[in-house]
Amino acid sequence: ASTTARHEDESSDSGGEEFEFLEKLRPELQHGFRIMKELVADNNTIWPFLKPVDVKELGLVNYYAVVKRPMCFTQMESKFKEDKYDSITAFVADVRLTLENC
Repeated sequence: ASTTARHEDESSDSGGEEFEFLEKLRPELQHGFRIMKELVADNNTIWPFLKPVDVKELGLVNYYAVVKRPMCFTQMESKFKEDKYDSITAFVADVRLTLENC
């Protein structure tokens, strides 16, 4: 299926309650959410950035001294769903922050 068809399926799928919030977002944020979902779908590349870093499990005692504002794609998805992005620029800033935190 084409990317466009896949996106239409996400927002109109009666079983896809996960995407009902999309209708409430402005078009630019809907597009940003779809871009994020495409990035997350590439698990082979993006897996280190999917979930928050488990500082205790990894023994990263100075993590918060180095990373002042942790961010991951799970947090971004929550921000979309909770309507916390006021613009596409805010979403792009979070993607950039995720990469800069490396």
